[in-house]
Amino acid sequence: MPYWKNKKYALPEIALIWDSFSFDIKRHEEHHAEIARIHAHQLYNSLKSLKKTNDCRLFQKNADKITRHHMNIHDKDQHQFDIIDGKNFSRRIRKILVHHIKKSGF
Repeated sequence: MPYWKNKKYALPEIALIWDSFSFDIKRHEEHHAEIARIHAHQLYNSLKSLKKTNDCRLFQKNADKITRHHMNIHDKDQHQFDIIDGKNFSRRIRKILVHHIKKSGF
């Protein structure tokens, strides 16, 4: 996450803008993490339900296939989130800025 060491020396207006963007970046990245957790859980459950076999190569082949499948869906979901979140960015950042302006008393 971005961090500004000397923010206390900045103009209040600039710090407010920074805080607004930082807030939105944190929200965005937390949602990516949530998507990853959901897919990791689904992958875990799918791998756990693999049928046991004495053929290690077959087992590995099946595990690889399941993993690729889940990773493809995960990657698509992450990309889709970026597209949707990007389309809403202008409206959302204006809302966040207005909230921070009202909160700070500007």
